[in-house]
Amino acid sequence: MDQEWLDVVDAQDVVITQRTRKEVHALRLTHRAVSVLIFDARGYLLIQERSAQKDQNPGRYSPSASGHVDAHESYPIAAARELREEVGLNADLTWLHTLPASSETHQEFTAIFSGHTEDTPRPDPEEVASVRWVDVASLWADMTEWPDRYTSSFRTVLSWFLSQRQVKP
Repeated sequence: MDQEWLDVVDAQDVVITQRTRKEVHALRLTHRAVSVLIFDARGYLLIQERSAQKDQNPGRYSPSASGHVDAHESYPIAAARELREEVGLNADLTWLHTLPASSETHQEFTAIFSGHTEDTPRPDPEEVASVRWVDVASLWADMTEWPDRYTSSFRTVLSWFLSQRQVKP
């Protein structure tokens, strides 16, 4: 995983070079990530509990799928790949927004995608400890009361998402 290559980008999200994941994180270089929000027919959001083996945020809850955009990879390709790798789902994804790189996103430009499925998730146990479908309003209430249960980037993504739905986070 540390030898995974990522694009390093400037303040306008333009690629300037490639470095290993380990270097990018150690030097806090600006890079790219995706966050995927998958909903079912009820409007419930699929969330995952990160596996205990993860090097960042083990055991915390995060979106349906999320991860780095590999070097020379596009945001949409990365979103579909992460969804498939982490929870075994394929879905038509729609780009919603790209959050600017900041401390809340760990210096990552974070592209947010959404989609719908009625398929059963098949999580990869090395990546994901568990998954569950949740009502977004209940999720936000829990996230507000117990923020350390969730990754900081997920809190930022969900806050943005709710602000677009005219729901106060």
